[in-house]
Amino acid sequence: MEPIRILIADDDPGMLLMTRKLIARAEDYQLVGEAQSGEELLALYEKFTPEVVLMDVEMPGMSRHRLRARHPGQEPQGGAGVRHGA
Repeated sequence: MEPIRILIADDDPGMLLMTRKLIARAEDYQLVGEAQSGEELLALYEKFTPEVVLMDVEMPGMSRHRLRARHPGQEPQGGAGVRHGA
């Protein structure tokens, strides 16, 4: 079985590190990319078409809704937004 491809996006390097470590411990998951901006997220999404995107919902330059608008009908299964901080 092919691993589930995951793309993570957050402007907080600490959150990227924590998420990367969690994914590395899980079986059947493959981290295909990390983005710290909306532009990076779009480029990596188009390159890897991951099954799952874990992203900060308040990341500068991108929101889940904007990602969906750019790629209608291609929303990752299990796509999620994560909000942290104040």
